[in-house]
Amino acid sequence: MIRTSRESSAAPQEHACWLTLINLGLACYHCSLDDSSSSRPFSQTPRSATDRLSQDTCSMLWSEAVSISNEPLFGLRLMQQQLPTPLQAVALAARASTHLGAALDILSRYLPLLTNQARLDIHTDEQQAQLILLPIGQPHQQHLHAMLGYIVRLLEELHEHRPAQLRIEMPLEKHVHAEAEKLLQHSLQATTDYCRISLPRAALEIPLSGADDILLNGMHDTLGNMLAHTPTISLIEQVKKRILTLMSSGEISEKAIAEPMKISPRHLRRKLNQHGTTYEQLVDEVRRDNALRLIADHGLSLTEIAYELGFLDPSSFTRAFRRWTDMSPTGYRRQQAGGKRRLSA
Repeated sequence: MIRTSRESSAAPQEHACWLTLINLGLACYHCSLDDSSSSRPFSQTPRSATDRLSQDTCSMLWSEAVSISNEPLFGLRLMQQQLPTPLQAVALAARASTHLGAALDILSRYLPLLTNQARLDIHTDEQQAQLILLPIGQPHQQHLHAMLGYIVRLLEELHEHRPAQLRIEMPLEKHVHAEAEKLLQHSLQATTDYCRISLPRAALEIPLSGADDILLNGMHDTLGNMLAHTPTISLIEQVKKRILTLMSSGEISEKAIAEPMKISPRHLRRKLNQHGTTYEQLVDEVRRDNALRLIADHGLSLTEIAYELGFLDPSSFTRAFRRWTDMSPTGYRRQQAGGKRRLSA
């Protein structure tokens, strides 16, 4: 089994507003997060708009909410309530756009104001447009369901008096399919991967009656300013990218990482500590992830992989690989090859 580092080191930090949103949803069932000993400490702690929840904590809150409410579609049912305040601001800018396609671009661009656990990608071809909700880290399925519900509701509002011809795909258990389709009021198909919304390509050209250039420009300024002051995991991503760039040169160091960021190695260490990780841990994670990718390439020798990962010698790589997987690199590669042969048989 591959050992993974604690999630807080690389997983996104979520907006604390989700505590309120989950509690508002539970109020419909005459209960709250205070009814669970696990979630009560988080529910009763005063939080500001800039506070963040770890992804582990957010997932725990969703699990407790489902348990307390005894509602397997709890996240999806949040769409029946008022849109979250950040999404209302984004919706205002979307409605001021000239047409639906521009409105969806705004939704995709400013979605991080509501969640750091998913991003919205828009793919188009000649026939259709697809909105794909891609998870960041390992968000709880209820969180993705809630985001999907909010997006569907906003899409319906943007269609104004026209019927929204949406086809929805989402990971879903069979016994709740009919109820989920009733909630969404659109064609629904269960899938095993991502939440998707498909609509006719021509729908992107639908003009919006609320189009207003002055309002739109003002909202772009406001939302852009809000986004600039929204903490994200970009520091972790920057450091990992820099480690990956320097790795094969063997010149990885805190100084080499910190220099392009215009901060001292000491300041970098302090900032990483605030994110619950260290420079050494990130180097180890980048090496581990790339080792597992490179070892699948049988055209590379283990010695070549060791130097590519910045190890001084192959024996150091072997020791690290055993720590990550409880197997030697040779044994792991043999096991992977055996698995592929069985699949093709």
